[in-house]
Amino acid sequence: MKGVIQVKNLILYFTGTGNSLYIAREIAKELGNTDVASMTALKKSDEKYERVGIVFPCFAGGLPRFVKEYAEKYLPNFDTDYYFSIETRGGSPSAAHRQVDKLLRKKGKRLKYHSSILMYANYVCLYELAEDINARDNTTNMQLKKAIVSVADKNTNNTFPNIFAAIQPAILKKYVLSKGKGLHVNGDCVACGLCVKICPANNIVLSGNKPTFSGNCEQCVACIQFCPKKAINYLDKTQNRRRYHHPQITANDLTPNAQNEAAIQT
Repeated sequence: MKGVIQVKNLILYFTGTGNSLYIAREIAKELGNTDVASMTALKKSDEKYERVGIVFPCFAGGLPRFVKEYAEKYLPNFDTDYYFSIETRGGSPSAAHRQVDKLLRKKGKRLKYHSSILMYANYVCLYELAEDINARDNTTNMQLKKAIVSVADKNTNNTFPNIFAAIQPAILKKYVLSKGKGLHVNGDCVACGLCVKICPANNIVLSGNKPTFSGNCEQCVACIQFCPKKAINYLDKTQNRRRYHHPQITANDLTPNAQNEAAIQT
């Protein structure tokens, strides 16, 4: 109706290889009138939103540390009556949505809808990556379409993984190295600084024209996957393994200048 002001939507993302950013953009295109912003770039807003969603990858059976902290400190402060969360995953669904709902409940809010979308598994520190990056596309597209319809219709669901899944992150993190231990740089590095720009945890600095890693690593593996020289590796595990980033996401999409995007209109 002419003259009616449509309330915006907001989608916040955290991504390492671009899978979650791709999903955030696809949902935004379908919803229309939607801002897409990195969690690293947007901490607050004075706007009223029709929907506020977060999109993130599954790490060690649950939320990435950064996303957990964001959901606790900042997510409940956005003005909306409809929160949703979308998890991108390479394996089984995790306890992530239960964690988000629990953190929102502490501030008197609720997670209204959640979905887990199966995508290309790319934790290169643990395994060789599959050669066919498109093998899961049909499943991804089907789950994405279902999530888009549900979010557009403001559907609700309140079922979460079982009790074991709820404690799974605490168990798995004992066996998954974190905080950058094992990352190193070989002689192929040309000090381009790309890894510094795309690290969502600000964990990398150039020192003596070589990247150095502090103790704030999220294990998103963006630095390994996007390095143009394959100069960044994890222990002796990744040197000969394939690299991956989402085919529709570039390193430039992950730089600070691109992380607070303009509204996507349809």
